This record gives sequence, structure tokens and C-alpha cells, in this order.
Amino acid sequence: MNGAILEDGTIVRFPPHIGMQMQSLLRAGSQLSVAGYGTQNAYGRAIESTSLSIDGQPAIALFGPPRP
Repeated sequence: MNGAILEDGTIVRFPPHIGMQMQSLLRAGSQLSVAGYGTQNAYGRAIESTSLSIDGQPAIALFGPPRP
């Protein structure tokens, strides 16, 4: 799993390893909060998430600064 589709049709993408970790938590009806970069056009809206939270849990940073 590398993403989710919200009720309004927005596509939220995240790395597959995060999808594997969140698979048991992310179900239909879950409250998903995301931050990231996105676009909207005639085909819809999509967001590449940089952090996410499920059902009010603390946000998980998906991408951080590069390692030194």
C-alpha cells in the first residue's frame, strides 16, 4: 500500500514501507491528517505526504533532512 483515497477523492501518497506499518491502523472511516506537497487540476487533487497522523495519534515524519 502506498497511498489512500479520501472521501472527497483526494489521493494521498506515502512510501510503501509506511503503508506496511500503517496497514492495520488505516481503515475506511479512519481520521487521516497529512502535511505535504500537492497539486490540483481538472483530474483531481493529489498530495505527497511528508508527515501523517491517523485517528489523532502523534504525527509521523515521513521525510527528514538528509543524513550528514
